Amino acid sequence: MKRNGKSNSLRAPLWTGWVLLGLSILCGQCVDALANGPAARKFEGQAILARYCSRCHAINKTDQSTLRGAPPVRDIYRRYPLERLEFELSEGIGSTHRDMPQVQFSSEQIEKILNYLDNLIRAE
Repeated sequence: MKRNGKSNSLRAPLWTGWVLLGLSILCGQCVDALANGPAARKFEGQAILARYCSRCHAINKTDQSTLRGAPPVRDIYRRYPLERLEFELSEGIGSTHRDMPQVQFSSEQIEKILNYLDNLIRAE
């Protein structure tokens, strides 16, 4: 198209708008997949443990528990059969330590915690 005798070569064709729209939708889906995908889900259990357990227990791969005698959560995971650990997490893990709070986790939280611990142990 010419305007005032000059070609308007800087004007983008109509299809580029559709391409840009498609790319922005695709990028939005990629960001959503990264935020909610397996890599992000792997650390949801860590966040739950950080909130409820890290005051006393070590929750990462190599850290030490802040409370003497409180075993790292990774050791608890190794020590107990999976079915028992699931039960204890859902009912509130019993302890002879009177200051340990009784925390009952939901099924969804337990799944996230066990997924995190499984990935943590496999990475060793």
